Amino acid sequence: MAPVVLAAPAAWLLTVFQTTSASGAVEKGVPGTKISVGITTWLVVGGLASLIRGPPEGPLVEPPHDLRLAFVRPAGADYAWRTMLRTSQFWLLFVMYFFGAGAGLMFINVASDLGKRALGSQAFLAVVVLAAGNTAGRVLAGVVSDRIGRQWTLFAEFVCQGVVVAALFKLSGTGGAWPFILAVMFLLGFNYGANLALFPPACKDYFGIRSFGLNYGCLFAAFGSAGLIMP
Repeated sequence: MAPVVLAAPAAWLLTVFQTTSASGAVEKGVPGTKISVGITTWLVVGGLASLIRGPPEGPLVEPPHDLRLAFVRPAGADYAWRTMLRTSQFWLLFVMYFFGAGAGLMFINVASDLGKRALGSQAFLAVVVLAAGNTAGRVLAGVVSDRIGRQWTLFAEFVCQGVVVAALFKLSGTGGAWPFILAVMFLLGFNYGANLALFPPACKDYFGIRSFGLNYGCLFAAFGSAGLIMP
């Protein structure tokens, strides 16, 4: 939800720091805005991090009996990362994650340009709508996948993402009414967020919880690779 909070102040700072060149061209104050947001983020995150305390040492407290079932994971093998990399299941998930994340990363810039064309000075609203979709996608995709399973949720999300990409392709050539553009942006953010909500539990489902930190790090390399290659 950070862009919802930062979009309007960032738009204001771009104007505050804007300059006029010798030729009379007005240039938005991107460097000053980035420095201001960076310092603010460092102060907020650094300040809050100083308040974090580790859990007390000693034996863990048993949860109440009626909550114990919620912590039971279905029986399955725990894979070390080297063993995981030798499975076809990992590489199927990797390729899916690569293209799912790549679609979102590629078309966010297209959506930003459409927002400027449709909303003008209020283009920051496009960022807010995109962020709201991102947040909703993470929450709702998790809820749905717990009920119908990861595979069907991923399938539905990829179909939806294909429709959104097709809509963006059409809009980039013909434009469209701002409500429709904002709706497409919301769905773009929704699918982007859904990817980031669905692949971590899928990784745990298939490869266990014991080495999840390192295993998901290997799978998350698909996201970084998509950002490097796909645009």
